[in-house]
Order: sequence, then structure tokens, then C-alpha cells
Amino acid sequence: MKLTSHVVLGVLVSFWFSFCTAANLCPPTDKAQDWASDCFVTDPSGDRLVRPQFVKNIRLNKRGVALIMIEHPRELVAVNAAGRVVIPGIRHTGDFDYPAPPEGLGRYDTPAKDGGGRRCGYFDVRTFRIVVPAAYDYCERFDEGRAKVCTDCVEYCTVWECQDSIALGGQAMLIDTKGHPVRQVVQPTLADVCRSRGTVKIGKTTSSRPLLECVPGGPGR
Repeated sequence: MKLTSHVVLGVLVSFWFSFCTAANLCPPTDKAQDWASDCFVTDPSGDRLVRPQFVKNIRLNKRGVALIMIEHPRELVAVNAAGRVVIPGIRHTGDFDYPAPPEGLGRYDTPAKDGGGRRCGYFDVRTFRIVVPAAYDYCERFDEGRAKVCTDCVEYCTVWECQDSIALGGQAMLIDTKGHPVRQVVQPTLADVCRSRGTVKIGKTTSSRPLLECVPGGPGR
């Protein structure tokens, strides 16, 4: 009987410790602390939700959402009062991304439903509503009401931190701020990139994304 009691007590202590640890990893969102990925769960439809026991930690901002930085893999998301992720993968590292992107349209990324990499789109940073669904392999920032997007293309980082990148191949077009096609554009190929600047070198960034560099002194490829 004593052994059974000790086992039960051990299980309860372990459960309580796990709960407290999880609570510490999912703090109130107004504390601006990172959350663990375990604070979220994915429902059968593929949507991500804050686990029910942590919804009480959501503090909405004046835009009606809470911004949460997930620690690993690192990702900024916006959730509503119910804990549903309304904008995943918010880009926020460049001067032209959230919180003050051109035209008020920020870029976001989400895993492709077919499991083939990620797709990008645009959202309104004032309302946190998706304006252009994530249907593209590459999305540039808006400039004078236009942005270039492409499908079946490959995005390469051009600096280690990947604040800048280039897309090669595939089909590209310009879209307006409503997501409507404006006109098609010609995409460069890998052979075009370093033609006058040396040899193409393909590597990996610290986050394992493709890195393209032009190495001086060699013939273009």
C-alpha cells in the first residue's frame, strides 16, 4: 500500500511539475516573452491553436490580436482571443516588413499543404486580416502598389541572415495590393545571376536555407 501511495504521489508531483514548467513556457503575452512550441496544438483541419489551458494568458493589443514569438523553430504569430493563429510566420526582420511595411501589407509564410516547403502571402498590418492568401513560393515587398510573386521558383538567400533574397526560375508576375495580377515578368535563371560578377556558389545559411553567392575571379555560370 505504501508503495502504491508513493507511486501515485510521484505521478502527481511529476504532473504538477510538468504543468508549472509548461505554464512558465507560455507566459501572459503582454510580458513579451517567447513561448515554447508545445503551447500550441494543431486541430484536424490543420489550424494551430493555443492549448486550452493557456488561452487565459492571451492579452489582446489594440489591433485585437496577441503577438507571440515561438522560440523554436523561431516564428512570430498573431492569435485571436480564442487562441487561434490568424497570421502565421510573420516576417519582421527587414525595414520593409512588419510593423511598417509599404502599402501597409506585411508578408507571412506558412507550410505548404502538400508538404513541399513554404508558401507566402500578404496581410493587412492594421487589421491582421489576410489580403493575399499564401499561394506563392516567393513574395517581394510592395513598391508603388506592385509586388512580384512567383510559383515553381526557387528562393535563394543572398546574405547569411537572409534579409535579402532572389528567386530564380518558375513563373513570375506583378500583383496589385488586392492580389490581382497586373502582368507577367521574366524570371532570371541561375546562369544569369553571376554572369558578370564571377562564379555562382551555392551553400546554406545558418537556418539551412539555400545561399547564393557570386565568387569574384571566376567565369560566370
